[in-house]
Amino acid sequence: MSYININNMQEIQQEIQQETDDTYITYISRTSNDICDIPKTSVIFSSEYQRVEKYSKSLYVFPQLSATSKQFNGSIIIHNKITGEWSYEFESNRPENYRYFICYRKQNMNETNESELWIYELENLKTYDIINNYCLLNSFEYENYEDPRFFIFENQLYISYVYWKNIYKKNNADVPMIDWKTEKNTKIMQKCIPIYIDSITHKLFINKTEEKIPPYGNNLTSVQGGKEKNWIFFEMNNKLYILYNILPFTLIEYDIYDNQCKLIYQLTSIISVGITLRSSTPIIFDSISKTCKLYLHCTDYNIYECNLNFNNKIIIDILPEPIMSSIYQISAKSDGLNDPPEKKYCNGVLFPCGLIYDISTNSDIISMGINDLKLGLFIHSRD
Repeated sequence: MSYININNMQEIQQEIQQETDDTYITYISRTSNDICDIPKTSVIFSSEYQRVEKYSKSLYVFPQLSATSKQFNGSIIIHNKITGEWSYEFESNRPENYRYFICYRKQNMNETNESELWIYELENLKTYDIINNYCLLNSFEYENYEDPRFFIFENQLYISYVYWKNIYKKNNADVPMIDWKTEKNTKIMQKCIPIYIDSITHKLFINKTEEKIPPYGNNLTSVQGGKEKNWIFFEMNNKLYILYNILPFTLIEYDIYDNQCKLIYQLTSIISVGITLRSSTPIIFDSISKTCKLYLHCTDYNIYECNLNFNNKIIIDILPEPIMSSIYQISAKSDGLNDPPEKKYCNGVLFPCGLIYDISTNSDIISMGINDLKLGLFIHSRD
């Protein structure tokens, strides 16, 4: 198994510097076609959309392990071997004290195109060597499990995910869909389930009978065409909440034992940062400061840092400049027969699904999908 040599990250970064003359890269937004700028230090650079080959020194991209599937949209979590507890925090200068897990989406590239949830266990977060790789939640024909996110509640680990079938009923017959984005016949649901550690194999496993479907929004209806996805589950003050939506900001209290949802807060407007907000990583909550840290996935497909304050009223602080964008080169025509083609760029798709905090370096580690193709870990300093 081959891995990208992380010792060459500085050399790769220098190649990116040579691609452009200024501090910023100018690119065409894939959603609005607007001309945008982003700092070069915040860029994953590719010569093509499906090739992620040059990138920031703060990013590690996992290699594809199979030619018949794609591995992307992963969520990372830490298990403390000393305390036996799950955590969003660790100390990188004491790697022997922890186990490191990533749950990712594995999409099979076959006729029915099913997606499953798989687990990487890493040796550490320095060399990123994979010591275990196995299926957590397998799919049957036309089934899809997508966009996993770990969360912790009362020291129990859970995983949330999106479920749908690439098929629908028509005249009492099963009809495969050509494209779920254009065919509105499928039902997309948000689910969650507890995760355990096997005492013999030490691998993660689930009991499918414990799967929960939180009763809110389109999860409540059996009508085909309803869609629910990208819910963010987090614990605060010994209660479990769901960040259901960011615009409008919608917060739900969730009783996971009785499977009951209660809408507790909805903010119809927030300070605009020139984008439409969509979803995020899991939320890390600080019980002392009553603040939350998360990283947003937005409709411009870049990643933005966000802080939430729950002291007296909810304050949403979104940094106006993205911390990371995927940029790839697109073809461009030259103005004259003898002039070289002008280089033009477009942004790809970044989808953050996981977040942990390194106490030793005061850094966040964000796990993400890159261009619906690969899985990456990005280190973002809080200093």
